[in-house]
Amino acid sequence: IGKPRGGGGNTYGWYRHLLTVPDEIDGVAVSGQSLRFVTIGDDYAEVHIDGAFKQKFDQNAPLNDPKNNRMGYEIAGFNKANVVDLGVCNPGDEIQIAVLVVNGPIAAPIGGHFLRFARLEVIP
Repeated sequence: IGKPRGGGGNTYGWYRHLLTVPDEIDGVAVSGQSLRFVTIGDDYAEVHIDGAFKQKFDQNAPLNDPKNNRMGYEIAGFNKANVVDLGVCNPGDEIQIAVLVVNGPIAAPIGGHFLRFARLEVIP
């Protein structure tokens, strides 16, 4: 069966940031533009915006639709990007971003948890 690894249990933590929307991102004016927040948590992440878990599913989609998870969680996967649409934003808007990061494997995590990156993008 192999040697046990990790200390067992869970290794997780929250990363929080109060974002003030800037005038521009990468030279693109932000005013009236739709923005998205993109991050990768090592190894699994859930993104909450202004205190609410950002659900990315369609309540009206059929239960057997593989692109839909009616339970309300869309797990990006092990070290995969979480992408959250923030809607139309303007400079000076404040957005509370909280990311729950869980190290894996969840049953026997190895090492600590961290964000690989976090960025704000203008949706083209």
